[in-house]
Amino acid sequence: SSGINAEYGGPRMIVDESGELVLLDNNGNIIRGETKDLLALLKKNILEEEIRLAEEQRQRELEEEKQRRQEAARLKALEPPRTPTPLPPRDFTLPFQFSRVFGKM
Repeated sequence: SSGINAEYGGPRMIVDESGELVLLDNNGNIIRGETKDLLALLKKNILEEEIRLAEEQRQRELEEEKQRRQEAARLKALEPPRTPTPLPPRDFTLPFQFSRVFGKM
C-alpha cells in the first residue's frame, strides 16, 4: 500500500503514481478497474459514507442528550429539598346567617 491513503478523507477518485485513475474507497483501499465501474462504486461508497456519518452524528446527539439529562439530574440532586410554603390559616366559618340568605331548607 502506498502513501496515498495516509491522508484519507473519504471515498474519491484519484490519479495514482502511475497516472491511472483509481478509486480510493471508504476504507482507504485503492481499487483499479474500468472508469464506469469505479464511478458506480464511488457513488455506492459515497452513499455508505453519508449513512455512516449521519449515524455517527445521531449517536453523538443521543450521547449529548444523555449527558444533559445526567447533568440536570445531578444539579437537581444538589438542590435543597423544597418545603411547601404553608398557606395562611383560613377561617371557614360562614360570615353570614345561612338561614337568612338561603331561607329555611
